[in-house]
Amino acid sequence: HAAADGPLRDQARWELARGTLAQAQAGGAAADFAAAAPLLADAVAEGVPPGLEADAAWYLGEARWQAGDRAGGLATWRALAAATPDARAAEVPRLADVLFALGAAAAAGGQRAEARETLMRFERLYPGHRLAADVALWRADLLLDDAPIAAERIVAPLAVDGGPKADAALDRIGAARWKRADWKGAAEAYGRLADLHARSPLASAGALAAGMALAEAGDRDGARRRFAALLAGRGVVPARAGRELARLEARAGDPHRAADAAERCLAALTDRATEPGLGAALESARADALWEVPTRRAEAIAAYQRLVREHPDAEVADSARAMLALAALEAGRTDEALRAAEALLARVGDPPVGGAAVSLALDAAASRAEALLAAGDGAAAADAYGRLIDRAGGDARRGTWPARHGAALAAAEEWSDAADALARALPLLQRDPGAGNARSAALLL
Repeated sequence: HAAADGPLRDQARWELARGTLAQAQAGGAAADFAAAAPLLADAVAEGVPPGLEADAAWYLGEARWQAGDRAGGLATWRALAAATPDARAAEVPRLADVLFALGAAAAAGGQRAEARETLMRFERLYPGHRLAADVALWRADLLLDDAPIAAERIVAPLAVDGGPKADAALDRIGAARWKRADWKGAAEAYGRLADLHARSPLASAGALAAGMALAEAGDRDGARRRFAALLAGRGVVPARAGRELARLEARAGDPHRAADAAERCLAALTDRATEPGLGAALESARADALWEVPTRRAEAIAAYQRLVREHPDAEVADSARAMLALAALEAGRTDEALRAAEALLARVGDPPVGGAAVSLALDAAASRAEALLAAGDGAAAADAYGRLIDRAGGDARRGTWPARHGAALAAAEEWSDAADALARALPLLQRDPGAGNARSAALLL
């Protein structure tokens, strides 16, 4: 009322603004927060009851943020943080909420330096605060990439069994150990997360990560147990477990079990729209496993064809195209193999020269070179193999390709160059225990 004195007007202004914000908080609609923001801004500008200045600024920042004006919300909070010296922090407990919000927003927005400085200020000013554990988790997240040991050290006190943030702390510890390739340590942390905090929303992902770390550590039996325990469920995590189990069995030389794991988990993936690439990855794992069983090659080819048809833009679709080119080559359909390899090269591009060559591009280039040789075009095959060897980098197949290069030169009747190429290839083949047939063929040629 116009006749009300100053303190009463301040109180009324504050109650109106705070009540409007409370309604917005109850409903959660951005429009309601937008309606509360100017009332709170007016209260901050004109005055609020003594002692509520920091609360008013905090709520104004919240209203602006929730209304979609993120920059305005951050600016409001930054102004309060800058206007409050550390010496007055105890008098302004709301500053803790402001610092946490600013630090979390900066971290989520990729402003790492600001986030670190803000969160460390919180830690220095408010030890033991109700948000201290959350601050420690954010600080660890900021350090995971560059200083994983420091990240683990920050959250280690939170990982006490039964603590309110123990599950999240174990998740960060597992990630920190994973970053530095401490596979056994990562499996231990993720395993504790899964076993001691089974009701945590992080538990199933922790069990999956524990299995993956055990696989990396060479503990296949332990990894199998972790993955198998997840297969009883349905959804994305069990399907991911199936994908990892299929990969594990394939690496262990058991394609039958690999195919079975992939098939079981395709059935478990009830909503593939949740993670579109996961269904395609499982189908790719199944097809790869079937390929390794000679009597099931036809099923594998059909699976690759279906994968390309149903998931043409999936990450694994080009790998399926490479396998179809190889299948055509092995079946003697050289023209089809050549067309498939050249089409794939057009999609993925030539592999870069040396070093970080892309494996898929190398697959396509190798299929093209071999198709040209099988078609009788020795000169073109020799040129293709020469380019491939230049680009092979550290690819394991680099030991066998020089022998095929020599064979292509021989097919082109470049006898002297062929002999030189094969002589260079033999030492590489002798170091490869799996290249016995190629070594014999090179010696005979």
